[in-house]
Amino acid sequence: MKAHKKEMVTAQAPGKLMLLGEHAVVYGRNCIVTAVDAPVRASVSPSDEFYFDARDLGFSQAVDVRESDFPKQVAFAAFAVKNFCERFSITAPVRIATESIVTAGRKVGLGSSASVTAATIVALSHFHSKNMSRQEMFELAFKTVLDVQKVGSGFDVAAAIYGGTLLYRRGEPAPLKCDKLGLVIGYTGIPASTVDIVRQVAESIRNQPDYYEGLFDEINRIVINGKKAIESENWQALGELMNQNQGILRKFRSPSESCGVSSEILESLIKAALDAGAYGAKLSGAGVGDCMISLAPEEKQESVADAITKAGGTVISCLANVPGARIMGEGN
Repeated sequence: MKAHKKEMVTAQAPGKLMLLGEHAVVYGRNCIVTAVDAPVRASVSPSDEFYFDARDLGFSQAVDVRESDFPKQVAFAAFAVKNFCERFSITAPVRIATESIVTAGRKVGLGSSASVTAATIVALSHFHSKNMSRQEMFELAFKTVLDVQKVGSGFDVAAAIYGGTLLYRRGEPAPLKCDKLGLVIGYTGIPASTVDIVRQVAESIRNQPDYYEGLFDEINRIVINGKKAIESENWQALGELMNQNQGILRKFRSPSESCGVSSEILESLIKAALDAGAYGAKLSGAGVGDCMISLAPEEKQESVADAITKAGGTVISCLANVPGARIMGEGN
C-alpha cells in the first residue's frame, strides 16, 4: 500500500484545569475550564503498518486499528486514528508517536488523555490535508474520549482543542475574554481515577437525585458569576466563588462522607494556600487526589507556593489560558 507523500506532521495540544463546575458539568450544567501548558505532542508519519510509539509509557508496536480493544497505553491515540480513518475512508497506514512534554502532566490530572486525542486528530487532519474546523475536530475528539472512557462531559477535550479559558456546557464551548490567571497549582501526590470517581458520584445521585440536583444548580450559579468575574478581572470575586464551589464539593456524599469528593490532603493544601494570602482555593477535577488550584495576587504567589509545599504538596509550574491544539511551527 502506497504511503502518504508527506514525511511527518507534529501537533501539540495543551492540558486543562477546571476553575469552576466539576461534576455539575457531567449533568448538563456550565463549567469554566482553562488550558494549561502541560502539552502532549503527536507526530504522524508514513508507515507500512499502523504503528504506535508512546515510549514515555513504555509502548512501541503495531496495532490493528480495525479492532476496538486497544492497549491501555495507546487507547486514546488508537481510537483517534480509527475514528479519523473511518470518517474519511482512509486506509493508508501511519506511524503515530506521542509524548508528554511536561512528564508530570501524565501523572497529575492535567488532562493528558484529552490532549493526546486532540493532538493526534489535529496531526492527522493536516497530514491527510483534511480541512477540519475546530468544532469538527472537537466533535471527533470527544467521540474518541467517550469510546475509551464511556463517560465524560468533554470539557477537557474543549480545552485541548480550543485553548484559552472557556465557559463550557456539554458540547458547547464558549471562549471567555481572559488575559491572565494568577493560578498556583498544587499536586497532592495521590493519582485519582476520574472515571471511577464520576461513577461513584453517579451511584450517590441515583440514591438522592433531588439533593444533588440542588447542589448542581448552586454550582451552575457560581459558574455564571465566575464568568462575570473573569471578564471584569475581579480576581477577588473569582477567588471567593472558588471557595464557594469547594464548599459545595464538600457536601457530596461520595466517596468520602467527611469531605465529599475532597480529601484530607486536598483540604490541607487548600487551607495552606488561603492562609498564605490566596483569594481562593479549591480542588480541580474529579477530586480525592490529583491537583488543587489557588488564585492569588502576584505579590502573594510565591508565599502561596511555599505554603503548599510545606503542607505536603508539589507545586506544578504551568501557565494557564494558553492556546489550543496546533501544528508545530504554525502560529494558529
